[in-house]
Amino acid sequence: MKTVFVSLEGVNLSLGYVVREMSLYFPDDEESRHYFFAPPKMNLSAADRRTDKHMRLQLGGLGIMTSIPGALDSDQLIPVLQTLTSYSILCAGNVAYKFLSHILPSTGITDIQLTTGFKFPKELPHSWCGTQHRARFCSLAKLLEVKRYMESNQLL
Repeated sequence: MKTVFVSLEGVNLSLGYVVREMSLYFPDDEESRHYFFAPPKMNLSAADRRTDKHMRLQLGGLGIMTSIPGALDSDQLIPVLQTLTSYSILCAGNVAYKFLSHILPSTGITDIQLTTGFKFPKELPHSWCGTQHRARFCSLAKLLEVKRYMESNQLL
């Protein structure tokens, strides 16, 4: 079975997890990145508005409702993920694992933090994913770190 690593970046809100960025890495060195608009007409609670303010401070102005040129509507996330059902999916972290398992319940999904002991370093490598924000909040930076780890430990 073919393998894909899925790296997600988003935010937990009172309505659930909202994905803003998704990076995919296929072991034959293909990569794909997707950005998503927040769900339309999303009503933010007071706590969600505070989260949005914090996000805008940390992500160079990118908030929950900020549009990114070339981004897909959030309703396109599930169809994009459904194209991966024939793959063995690797992810890193409980939030990504739970989110992917909920969307793709019959797909084999593995959290490498549980199976290999992988931990993200305090500082992630800088990567240019098309938006300006800290590497800690970048799905591409996370993907590149996991790729480095998997290759150096001969797990790919």
